Amino acid sequence: AAAKAEVDSEAAKAKAAIDAAQTNASVEVEKATGIAKIDAVNPSTESSEKNLLKKDIDAVAAAKKAEIEARKDLTQEEKDVAKSLVDVEANKAKAAIDAAKTSEEVQTAATAGITAIQAINPVAEVKPAAKAAIDEAAAAKKASLDARDDLTAEEKAAAKAEVDSEAAKAKAAIDAAQTNASVEVEKATGIAKIDAV
Repeated sequence: AAAKAEVDSEAAKAKAAIDAAQTNASVEVEKATGIAKIDAVNPSTESSEKNLLKKDIDAVAAAKKAEIEARKDLTQEEKDVAKSLVDVEANKAKAAIDAAKTSEEVQTAATAGITAIQAINPVAEVKPAAKAAIDEAAAAKKASLDARDDLTAEEKAAAKAEVDSEAAKAKAAIDAAQTNASVEVEKATGIAKIDAV
């Protein structure tokens, strides 16, 4: 609508200039100048509302992916799944922006897309499950130490402290692990060390 008003304004200016021109030659010059100015009114695709909003979607998606990548509680596989979800939502939003007919529809599509991207908050499952397995192994080992009649109270206390120490080391190693496979390795190693106390 703004572009159409600008076309009308350029047309009016051209007609006024033609009226003011004195000779046939200057009429032609003013006519050509007016036509060129009218043709120049073309909302550039770079700065158009749709393109600007699609750039906003890309920026929000990039920020969300960086946020996911920085999370230490997720394995690489969990991060990759979440980041691909971000891409899916971003592409859906951009398609909806392209399909929108009015400025209002464009804004609605952009807002919905940004909300959907920001709502992606993957729940860490692999590391917490591995740490829970360490806790279970430690609890079971301490119960079996308590049940032993051949140990003194002091020996049991020392052994249980060692179990706690191995469990803490295993959980720290699990936190530091990057992939699902390395989490599994650290879990197995930790359980083996706890059982060996």
